[in-house]
Amino acid sequence: MLSFTCFADTGCLSSSGSNWIYTTRSGSYTGPSGTTVPRYLNNLNDGTRFQRGAVFCYRETAGANSCWIDGSAASPPQGLIYGTLVFFTQTAASCPLDDYIPWLILPIGIFGFYYIRKRSFII
Repeated sequence: MLSFTCFADTGCLSSSGSNWIYTTRSGSYTGPSGTTVPRYLNNLNDGTRFQRGAVFCYRETAGANSCWIDGSAASPPQGLIYGTLVFFTQTAASCPLDDYIPWLILPIGIFGFYYIRKRSFII
């Protein structure tokens, strides 16, 4: 069993330069171009945002302007900011020993192959 970097949460990284990842999803928003993207709330009081430097790792899942950050839950949305949809995790994932087994088998296999080829068998 191999483990890889886990991304446990989805959010919207603000493109305004604030480096905040907002995580409270509030439906979707269809912009002027007709494209529908996820909509996230910019609610500063409910603890649903994380500073980009404070998360363990993050990965952009789509290009720029792939989500909206909204200042309220009103319809139509108010105070919209474009953002980038991201997967992120807040803490480091554990690293089990199973991850190293393929790297141990490879040199042992090479050494065994070399040893068998060099050994002379008398039958």
